[in-house]
Amino acid sequence: REASASWYFPSQTSLIGATAQLVLFNPFSSDAGVDVTSAVADGVRSPTEWTGVVVPAGTVKVLDLAAQIQRRDQFAVTVRV
Repeated sequence: REASASWYFPSQTSLIGATAQLVLFNPFSSDAGVDVTSAVADGVRSPTEWTGVVVPAGTVKVLDLAAQIQRRDQFAVTVRV
């Protein structure tokens, strides 16, 4: 009946030749703002490009995770509305 305020994606990779993308879909009638963070072996990353990402109502936005988290064999991603 209602959307979750946070999502966790435990296993992504950004090794050479891999594609790591996050597709955000907002099915609601108002815009949504999300913050995305990534946990890597040596800490947490929160690039400024992933803070306050606006997903307009009824649209899809794609984030290229590998552009910010480069050459990692494994990392996790958290999305919070």
